[in-house]
Amino acid sequence: MNFFWKPMPYYWIREGKILKEFKRNNLSAAIAALKIYILIVLTSSKDSDGGYSSSITYDQITKMASISRALVSSGLKKLFELELIETEGVRRKKYFLLGVKTIRNDSEKPRYIKARFHSEQGFWAKTPHIGMVDESGRIAAFEAMTNRSVLDLNSLRLFIYFLSIKSKGEVSISVSTSKIRNNTGISYSDIFAAIGFMQSIGMLYRVSFGGNTIIDHDPSSIIHFLVCGWECLEWKPHYLSEEEWQDRFTNPIFSGLEIPNRLVK
Repeated sequence: MNFFWKPMPYYWIREGKILKEFKRNNLSAAIAALKIYILIVLTSSKDSDGGYSSSITYDQITKMASISRALVSSGLKKLFELELIETEGVRRKKYFLLGVKTIRNDSEKPRYIKARFHSEQGFWAKTPHIGMVDESGRIAAFEAMTNRSVLDLNSLRLFIYFLSIKSKGEVSISVSTSKIRNNTGISYSDIFAAIGFMQSIGMLYRVSFGGNTIIDHDPSSIIHFLVCGWECLEWKPHYLSEEEWQDRFTNPIFSGLEIPNRLVK
């Protein structure tokens, strides 16, 4: 079955600032870990207990993530260390995504503890399957990465971060450069370099820097994005008339975009 998107738990990644833990000092392992995490999300399914897990194999990871078996091992080790996944099984492993469980007490603020991810717990984002994975199971964006470049690392960190801040019901993502830097630890110059690279390899479909024609690294600048597979993340043709779609897409952010017929009432 070809899914439009899969849910990705983001509480520990975004609120816990775990994206900052994927550092340059062990570059290839960090890149591999982020690729594998996205793959586990994209290949996950809901089990009988309501949790999300994936039975993806080493061979499948090496093929889809375009990394060596040694990097698969290093990447998984990193994800285990950061407690983003846990596993069951010996010969046939199952990888469970870890999310958050809310503990409420009338006299205290809610507390959050790690638990196997259930979509009912909240704190999850839609990760595009269509637009990311082609019909043969290839991920062209992953194949375009060398697995040893800071551009690769920052692009993967930003992709996960952008998905985590997308507002429900909105097709685009808007965020200031200062907020990106504060939440990812990526420098302003590296943010813009990664955005350009992401667009060139298809991870981002459209990018707009508002009315600015020159990138000046202004912390208050707002950047607008459409991620790959954007048209399948909010698929509500019965909620919007053709006129409403046209009004929305006359915004300069989307100039030149073709609206898929299936999205118009």
